[in-house]
Amino acid sequence: MSNRIADKQLNIRLTNEEYGRIKALSDLQGMNVPQYAKRKLKNVRMQAPLVDRTTGLEIQAELRRIGVNLNQVSKSLNSGKDPSKGHLKALNIMREDLKKIWQSFS
Repeated sequence: MSNRIADKQLNIRLTNEEYGRIKALSDLQGMNVPQYAKRKLKNVRMQAPLVDRTTGLEIQAELRRIGVNLNQVSKSLNSGKDPSKGHLKALNIMREDLKKIWQSFS
């Protein structure tokens, strides 16, 4: 792949309403306005996100929490301890939490 340098600049004027619309769409895509405009100008097909940014961050935090809990259970089991009711309960809770997150995408 060649080392491409973007050395040209494009300036356009927008109304507050036009800019607001583009800003809202770029936020939905998780991009800044120039990234969004450049992709649209190149006719890159963009899909609408399944969740808004706030919900996505909440899901990310929940998945991180589940991952930490799973690592703790795994560490305990890998240290030679027999599975206890506590381990099984923790795994069932994590399974239910993951199920809820998955259903939020349906």
